[in-house]
Amino acid sequence: MGGQRETLFNLYRETHGECVDGDASAWTERLQFFRDLVAANYLAHLPDRDARILEIGCGPGYLLKALQERGFARLEGIDLSPANVALCRERFGLDAIVAGDAAELLASRRGGYDAIVLKDILEHLEKAGLSDFVAVLASALAPGGRLLVQVPNMHWVAGLHERYMDLTHEIGFTRESLAQLLRLHFAEVQVSRVQAIFPRSVKQRLVYGWLRPLYLRAYRLHLRLVSEGAELTWFECREILAACREPRVASPRETV
Repeated sequence: MGGQRETLFNLYRETHGECVDGDASAWTERLQFFRDLVAANYLAHLPDRDARILEIGCGPGYLLKALQERGFARLEGIDLSPANVALCRERFGLDAIVAGDAAELLASRRGGYDAIVLKDILEHLEKAGLSDFVAVLASALAPGGRLLVQVPNMHWVAGLHERYMDLTHEIGFTRESLAQLLRLHFAEVQVSRVQAIFPRSVKQRLVYGWLRPLYLRAYRLHLRLVSEGAELTWFECREILAACREPRVASPRETV
């Protein structure tokens, strides 16, 4: 990796992360979102609290902090942005965070982790190198280890925005293509919708708990009428999550 891409990743916090994250006043709200995200989507797939967990592309540390608050203590992170690593340490006191290349770290830690988490990372990798990278991920898992991969969902109604909102995005995934890639190296691949709406007020619970499901049913009917098979897409969820187990088994299966 060199030239423009290397510069973009080295300055990722300064050129992109701050635009998405907002200023310091938004940190508390952003952390609460990750607490909810972890509780709703990740906890069911993670090993016990003594598990050694690595997050690749940990950004400013929200997900790791949410896991720490849930009792996970053996947490590590790696990110290409030195500014993100500094934020992990300064804002949340997460010390086992390093700046560097994940593939190099994984190659030196074969069988070293009980779980590896990638949130919004695979879409930044060049297509030709995806399978090799997933193979390295699989080799870094201990027996019984799990790989959790969250990516933007190209079936989402605004999927085009997700594909092109970031200059470092190289590829996009649907639930089918994500599972197809991961099945090359894992026997069990379960892809699910990411729950990312967490109503708090009475008004929000009314809108998202009652009105939204009715609207989605009507919209799905609309898709069925105007385009064959379109109603089967996961158009309503911005992101998808794959949970993978049993690396390097020759008879893969998928649960969607």
